[in-house]
Amino acid sequence: MKKLIQCIAFLSFISVNAQGFRSFNQFSVEAVYGMSIPVSTVSEISDDSYSSTAHFGFGVRYMFNEDWGVKGQLAIDQFRGDIEETGTDFVGVDLQAYYNLGRLLEIPLMTRERVGLLAHSGFGVGYSKSIQEDLRERVGQYMVGLTPIFGVSDVVTVTLDFTYTFNFRQHFNFDGEFAKPDRDYTTGGFFTPSLGIVIYLGSERRHADWY
Repeated sequence: MKKLIQCIAFLSFISVNAQGFRSFNQFSVEAVYGMSIPVSTVSEISDDSYSSTAHFGFGVRYMFNEDWGVKGQLAIDQFRGDIEETGTDFVGVDLQAYYNLGRLLEIPLMTRERVGLLAHSGFGVGYSKSIQEDLRERVGQYMVGLTPIFGVSDVVTVTLDFTYTFNFRQHFNFDGEFAKPDRDYTTGGFFTPSLGIVIYLGSERRHADWY
């Protein structure tokens, strides 16, 4: 978390010094809400899918130019079955690179700057807690996704996001049980479709997403 804050502060310093050379805004703050859907590592203690509408994300994005940027994010996910006493909680921080794929495909041009598309990928660290075992562990993560964006105004954009997160090693299934009898680790992954809102910051009329 400390390194993430330092990175954002460094980008803020760059932005302040470079803003005079840019004719578009580079910073945005973002919030998303959606579903947490396991796609692997759910043991057979029940028929529950352990999917839930409990994905929350809060981030700050900085665009270096019209094409590339970086985003730091705090993400919260809960996985629950029909029995509330089983499941896991995930809290993670990540840093992802963003690419304006819509600009490459000329989607804003074709939609009068109303629709765009961002691609993103990066790494993070998640902290997982088993509900029934009352144990915690740290999990390395890799995520990749696509984000269609819909311009509402020069300041506000609505997003849809589809992200897959891969956990390099985890000892618990998403239902909270140990993944292996010997309590060894395994890999896992989950999918998070979400709806979000982006607020652009800066004094210029347009943000790099639409420039």
